[in-house]
Amino acid sequence: MVETPVGTLSVSEDLVPGEAVTFVVAADRVTVSQMQPPGENIIAAQFISEEFIGAMVTLFLEAAGGIELKVQVQERVLGEFSRDPGQTLYLAFDPTHAHVLKR
Repeated sequence: MVETPVGTLSVSEDLVPGEAVTFVVAADRVTVSQMQPPGENIIAAQFISEEFIGAMVTLFLEAAGGIELKVQVQERVLGEFSRDPGQTLYLAFDPTHAHVLKR
């Protein structure tokens, strides 16, 4: 488990309690939904904007505490949720997709 400004998140690595780490999940390994999914590693964030790059779209979001997040999705996924500015979206990821970088 890793304590972060956006909540406690699970990882597949063993960590020393209290150890300072940087927490990273590849932008294309995060799922986005308008409804809060069940399970762990869920982050609520507000939609800010999007940037189209070919068939991929980078979503720019802001989570609690002003934490900026970027998520990449296929363009076809955009129809699955609203992208109104300020709209709450839920980000989820599998613990095996998390990378912990020790400081």
